Amino acid sequence: GTFDGSRLTAGQLSVRNFYQQILTLIQNERALSEGELYDLQYANFQNNHYDTNRQYSWIRYVENAWVLLVVNFDNKEVDLQINIPREALDFIGLEGTKKAVDLLGSTAYEDWKSGDLFAAKVKANHVLLIKLF
Repeated sequence: GTFDGSRLTAGQLSVRNFYQQILTLIQNERALSEGELYDLQYANFQNNHYDTNRQYSWIRYVENAWVLLVVNFDNKEVDLQINIPREALDFIGLEGTKKAVDLLGSTAYEDWKSGDLFAAKVKANHVLLIKLF
């Protein structure tokens, strides 16, 4: 028969909807489906506003399309200041002031200027996908 989700619990429906949202983003965002990866962990080991044992971040990029991905493996919400180093910006061609949009939610961000730390609040055991354009 057809799987319509009618027998799923509220928690299971929530997970299913989250995965549907992720899969749709992958189809619609070239940086996610075709992009290269630039790891940001090495640039945040000495960062007092980022725990490299509990948070992980990287950028997916392709031809003027960038998505910053941030995962919080901690059981509490965190306020991060993510360092995106100059060599990363030069390598992936991310320059100037960019708008930042949360692809999974409704969080509004200030315009971000390359070279500045990127401030982000991440819920416990959650992920952010932030499009920079």
